[in-house]
Amino acid sequence: MHFTKKRDRSYNKEAAIHLRDISINPTTEAKYLGVMFDRKLKFRSHVDHAIKKGTKFALAVTRIAKCTWGTPFKYIKRLYTAVVRPRTQYAAAIWHRPEDYKQSPIIAQTKGLTKVQRLAMSAISGCFRTTPTDTLLYETQLPPVEMELRKQVKKYLTHIQTLPKKDPVANCMRRAKLFRENSQTRTNMSNLEHLIVKYPELVSENMETILTYVRPPWWNPNNITINIKQENKEQAKWEHEVSLREHTKSPGTTCIYTDGSGIEGNIAAATYSTTTNDKIHQYLGEEQTTNVYTAELTGIQLAMISTLEHSPPTYRNASSLSTIKQP
Repeated sequence: MHFTKKRDRSYNKEAAIHLRDISINPTTEAKYLGVMFDRKLKFRSHVDHAIKKGTKFALAVTRIAKCTWGTPFKYIKRLYTAVVRPRTQYAAAIWHRPEDYKQSPIIAQTKGLTKVQRLAMSAISGCFRTTPTDTLLYETQLPPVEMELRKQVKKYLTHIQTLPKKDPVANCMRRAKLFRENSQTRTNMSNLEHLIVKYPELVSENMETILTYVRPPWWNPNNITINIKQENKEQAKWEHEVSLREHTKSPGTTCIYTDGSGIEGNIAAATYSTTTNDKIHQYLGEEQTTNVYTAELTGIQLAMISTLEHSPPTYRNASSLSTIKQP
């Protein structure tokens, strides 16, 4: 596909790619990641596809909702907001340019999507076909299409500014900012440049970076697992104490044991610190309402509370000890 807005050049078979006996002719539109791209990047074909798909789902909604029988109002509205609207407004930040009436066909886009929304609102409210659109919006408490599209685009503009610096989309955002700073009179602006100019109040250099993970995938916790293979309790205790001294040599390390268990139908959790002699225990309830797995997690939580509240500030490291008993 050749992306261009010039009309004096034809991209037919002359611009094809020839590989020996194979000829690959250029196409006028292509679908990539659910978005239909056309040669002039007007996205008319994508909007037509979205309207057709939205009309199909809106008609399906009308089959299960009538004015006197069928699915209740709140469930039909939830079905529209969860299924129909996301499918018709997918990737709106790519094909919709808010308030750009010169270079983008936003009037045709909103007009076509409003017909889909009106069809769904008629099914939701069960009103007559001749009911005005403003009345349907008021009765169903749904925002207009242009307002919903503008909301999604603004949300996308805010989101991409929270991405890490190495993200490819973040690089596009930085390039768009540089282009707008260096060339204020450009006629053909990209979507990001248009958003930067249209909504400068949403563009900030001090935006918080939000990572997609709590811990990076390559992070390994500093856990210590001590395997006790001795059947003799005294020998097992001696082996455990030797391993413990090896892993807690640092004077700034505190050691806390955690346990969650059940006995006689009752579940409880407890912690004990051999460093500070702090003991914490908590009763969780009967086994019908909780289980040992919850008690184990509660024990870890109590250990964290003990470390923050009872340990002296000199202890900056904590060793998580897991004892595995083997027969």
